[in-house]
Amino acid sequence: MAQAAVIPLARTRAFPLHGISQTSLPGYNKATYHLGEQMAWQMFRTVINRWRKQTLNLSPLPMAGYFGQLGTQRIPIVNGFSPHVVPRPADWNEHIRVTGYWFPKDTHWQPPDDLSAFIEAGSPPVFIGFGSMPIKDPQRTTNIILEALKQTGQRGILHMGWGGLGNQSLPENVFKIDYAPYDWLFPRMAMVIHHGGSGTTAFGLRSGISSCVVSFVFDQHYWGERIADLGAGPKPIRYKELTAERLQEAIRSGIGNPQIQQKAAELGQKIRTENGIENALSIFEKMLSTGGQYKRA
Repeated sequence: MAQAAVIPLARTRAFPLHGISQTSLPGYNKATYHLGEQMAWQMFRTVINRWRKQTLNLSPLPMAGYFGQLGTQRIPIVNGFSPHVVPRPADWNEHIRVTGYWFPKDTHWQPPDDLSAFIEAGSPPVFIGFGSMPIKDPQRTTNIILEALKQTGQRGILHMGWGGLGNQSLPENVFKIDYAPYDWLFPRMAMVIHHGGSGTTAFGLRSGISSCVVSFVFDQHYWGERIADLGAGPKPIRYKELTAERLQEAIRSGIGNPQIQQKAAELGQKIRTENGIENALSIFEKMLSTGGQYKRA
């Protein structure tokens, strides 16, 4: 048995659980994990224990849950993110592994002619999309994006997402999409602006172009801060504070700053050399061969 994670969830003194603010109080960082674990566990404890009893014929888990066993030989943690993006904390033991990102591939997708034609018709566009994030007023948000692109003189790829961006008249220099695999699309962009989901962040960083996060919830602002701290993009913007002025400033910085572009390219090259899926599979295979527990060679 193991926990697979795409965000840092293992307890550490190095930084607090994502989505919880930072302070300098002694012991605070590690305590935030205990707090987050119990909040999540108590929300789902009844449902999980019912499923364990009725479906699996197992005894219920205790009031405190199973979190004390995570990151041990009994339940190792396998993390699917890059050590170049999240440096391994010194207090993580050998049962907490970092493999590199796990990138899915869409091998059957082919770019539609109109999308390819738009990309090839001018300078690389800026990708802007917020994935599955709900947007209360998509027209207002679309107008902010259009104004920022206009003021910076950039072409744009606008991803509709679950928020329904772009359901209005768009200028000729902005192309709306429902879907395109990020491993194909992002390397063809001048910059990527997204909501900061762990997977989208990974694809953006691997592409080697600058990124900026417009964060909505939980770990998204953390990923935006990591991008900025690594020098691969401007500081994140919280969605509730999004304006055309802030967005155009981010675009100008991400496209016009040679240091950011160089850092993004260097980081992308490092991530492209990783074999996250292969590393994770190797760990799981060793666990199976040793009765479900990972033992380092």
